[in-house]
Amino acid sequence: MEESNQAYPPGGAPGTPAFTPPPVYTPPLIVPPLESADDNLAVRARRGMVMWLVITLVLGVASVLLGQPELGATLALGLVFAVTQAAGCIPGWRLIGRTMEWLVQGAGVLMLIYFAVLLQMIAGETEFVHPLQIYLFASAALLIATIHPRAGDAMARPFSRGAAPDPVLVLTVRTMLVAVLLCVPLWFAYQRIPDMLGLQDAELFGAGELLTSLAGYALLALAGVGWLVRRDVREAFRRLGVERVAGWQWAWVILGTAGLFALANGGDWFQSRFFPDLFASDRRFDEWLAGSMGTPQILLLSLSAGIGEEITIRGALQPRVGIVAAALLFAAMHVQYSWLGIAFIFVFGAALGWIRSRTNTSASVLVHVLYDMSALLLTSAQNSNTV
Repeated sequence: MEESNQAYPPGGAPGTPAFTPPPVYTPPLIVPPLESADDNLAVRARRGMVMWLVITLVLGVASVLLGQPELGATLALGLVFAVTQAAGCIPGWRLIGRTMEWLVQGAGVLMLIYFAVLLQMIAGETEFVHPLQIYLFASAALLIATIHPRAGDAMARPFSRGAAPDPVLVLTVRTMLVAVLLCVPLWFAYQRIPDMLGLQDAELFGAGELLTSLAGYALLALAGVGWLVRRDVREAFRRLGVERVAGWQWAWVILGTAGLFALANGGDWFQSRFFPDLFASDRRFDEWLAGSMGTPQILLLSLSAGIGEEITIRGALQPRVGIVAAALLFAAMHVQYSWLGIAFIFVFGAALGWIRSRTNTSASVLVHVLYDMSALLLTSAQNSNTV
């Protein structure tokens, strides 16, 4: 059959498949992978850790020079929380995060044993020494027994809302356990040996002490929510609930302050009626506190306690562990009062926590500050009239 000279279209002769030329080979471009969000977070966490180390070093040296050991201790705890926050962002730091948990409980064990030895040296054979020493050693044994990671996860699980507990929550629960256990010997020391820790020294409430206390609380709260590590300052304040008080929230501030006064008056009546000795003891402390300070110190104390305690307890802690647990720690910190006075402070803390849950931390700060300021000024005026 002869080959035809007929011209065919580019697709070929009719009835034949279209011709497709092979693709031209081009070498693949080598494109570096984009930095992931996790990589960005790890870089941010490392930079934040450097800044936290600088902050802790500078202010730690200042606390030593100023003779403020409480600030140094609070800074150390804040650094522990910052490291734990970073451990959740930096690959390979998981063990470092666990180490922070063990560090807190180990420090608690050492302090409990130290109190047991110190108690023997100061109080000797006083009747309450041996039962309290048994408590101290039993508490130390409890901390040692719960140092395993599974124990920490089990303690934190009731606060994790069904999810796996994260390292910061586990550290928070461990720190709360240590704090509550330590508050018991401090309460006994104040009730039985008031000179043991200098808790009735008026210099404890000097301007320097109040300002450093406020700074320590603020830095601890910021470290607890991951400032510089996971959050910038705006995000950290939003997480702490430090926001503008809106128009309708001012009603909560006014009603909350009035409500605290109603609780205080009801508590005073109940205590004076059924527990007069405890009422007299708590009343003496309030009168001494108000009488040992002038108006500027009362205002500074109210601001220091109201701002510092609220951003730490209600701002940083309460969203993780709930109103009741936060109020329990808040009450345990007030070792200067009788056991019944501490019970009433728990109710105060729960009320402040409820206000914070309905508004924000700024509103609970205002309620706390206004109540403390008014109560102390009123007690001071009553003392002056009595004299």
